[in-house]
Amino acid sequence: MGGSGGVRLVNWLAADEPDLTVGPAIDCRDRVLAVGRMHPLAQRPVVDAEELADYENTGFIESLPATLLDAIMPPRTPSGRPVSRTHSRGVYEMQDEVARGTAVHPTMAGIVFFRRDDIVLIPIDGLPPLPLGLIWCTGHENARIRALAATARRLRPGNGPQGTAAGARTPT
Repeated sequence: MGGSGGVRLVNWLAADEPDLTVGPAIDCRDRVLAVGRMHPLAQRPVVDAEELADYENTGFIESLPATLLDAIMPPRTPSGRPVSRTHSRGVYEMQDEVARGTAVHPTMAGIVFFRRDDIVLIPIDGLPPLPLGLIWCTGHENARIRALAATARRLRPGNGPQGTAAGARTPT
């Protein structure tokens, strides 16, 4: 990521690496479950987070930092039930597993990966919205980064959820 230093990433605010600074949230997304159109959950208006333990959950397990993975695909339900998580080698494999009904994928509203007619997104009750925001290398912090972070904080007073939920039954 060459250049003269700056914000290195706008991502989900789930990082615990000592060399990264987690800045302000710029958005917050509601949680949804991607399922195949023929999946038993596909006709439901909402899914409880506890139900994640009843299905195979697929995603990029081997390629994400543990904190980020756990934020997107929780290893346990809120009551502590283990969630089965398997690695998809790529986005197309993940989409196909979900579309075939062999797996589900917890994600955030508005993610373009799941804009397919054979996949539906169902709101998840019991998981908090996930904030999206600025993350940068602590060692590269400078006046421009601090100014950008200050602007983001001013634009979102309180840095609370901004509300970007997708429609419950339509692919997004």
